[in-house]
Amino acid sequence: MAWNVAYSDLKARILRLADVENNPRHTDGLLMQFCNSSVAKLHDQLSSKIQDYDVVTHDVTISPSVSTYALPDDFMALRLLEVDDGSGSNWTQVFSYPLQRRPYYDTASILSTTSLRYRLVGSNLIFAPMPTAQATARIWYVPTAPTFANVGSVIDFVNGWDNFVLWDVASMICKIDDRASSAQAMTAEAQRIMSDIVSIAAKRNRAEPEQIIQYPDDIYYTAGRY
Repeated sequence: MAWNVAYSDLKARILRLADVENNPRHTDGLLMQFCNSSVAKLHDQLSSKIQDYDVVTHDVTISPSVSTYALPDDFMALRLLEVDDGSGSNWTQVFSYPLQRRPYYDTASILSTTSLRYRLVGSNLIFAPMPTAQATARIWYVPTAPTFANVGSVIDFVNGWDNFVLWDVASMICKIDDRASSAQAMTAEAQRIMSDIVSIAAKRNRAEPEQIIQYPDDIYYTAGRY
């Protein structure tokens, strides 16, 4: 979303805010762990409050007689699974099956790819019944949080939302330095920023808000069903 923040820049801001710029105790190894933990915290809050905030797709080629497929390495939560019949345009949603019903779906005479069911088991996606034809499954999922992998890493934030990481990590540093009052104040500021971010992110789809609109000629409205 074009708000790229380099680890080196974020680190300098954090050390300055926490007033430990000349303290050799706060190494890149420790500070990077703190940053990644804070990025994950922000990512989890956004993903849990706004389910489609960070969704990506991954296509899987389904082969005949193969029911188990590995999920993407960065898979965190499934939002939608659909399968194409081979035309490239006729997508059908695939629904899950209870694990206890797997024997039924494995032996049922349901051979159409549009009748497939799925189950997430560990790091795998398991279809039932056994696929009998080649098809394409498209996974819409929430990925794991991005991470700073090294001192040259860059993470794409949104409109200054890296400020949460700035204050959150600075509070962690103050805690380990036994500066309780500073840590408490910075934690409060980090929580305020987090609240603002979640509130703003929830309103990003203003073109088509998710709400009920009542019209005078709506049969449910006139029948008093709302």
